[in-house]
Amino acid sequence: MEEAPPVRFRVVLQVTFPDADRYDPSGYEGLLNGIIEAVGKAKNVKCTDVVMRAASTIGPTEEYEDWRGRPTIDFGILTPSVGEIFGFGGHPIPAVDPRHVASVWHVLSKAERRELAENVSIVVGQVLGPEVNANAVLARTYILRVLQRAGHLRNADSEELFAKAAAIPLERAPAEPSDLTQYAALFD
Repeated sequence: MEEAPPVRFRVVLQVTFPDADRYDPSGYEGLLNGIIEAVGKAKNVKCTDVVMRAASTIGPTEEYEDWRGRPTIDFGILTPSVGEIFGFGGHPIPAVDPRHVASVWHVLSKAERRELAENVSIVVGQVLGPEVNANAVLARTYILRVLQRAGHLRNADSEELFAKAAAIPLERAPAEPSDLTQYAALFD
């Protein structure tokens, strides 16, 4: 008789890292790996095959139910300077190659459809390469995705829109950092 497979659980945890730098997420991966290691080495419970399938930051006032339904791509974990589109960094944001916007768009789309097994930030780094201004590409791609989700763009997955996103002038931070929809007119 065939042995029954072990019981598996999906556990959702919410953790706070009080010493994490909110403006430099480069250390987040180490903190998350620490959780995996700690669970795997726990003395009071035996478990194996601990895998972190997804992780994303949540705001200080967000509740789990709000976070649960949103897209799992958190641009904050990709690069600390993506914050420049929110007014934390330098402007202007330089124009980029539309092919790079398209590449990042497709990686993020795959990740949202859960077709990407690898870490999103690693794959984005691989498709862009070291010579590309990743901060500028990510900022421009993010604006395009926000506009599509807000209903300002019919088909954001098009070469024409990738070209516009790559070249629109981004001379200064948005007046209202949380409202990127003010860029919608630039895509008409």
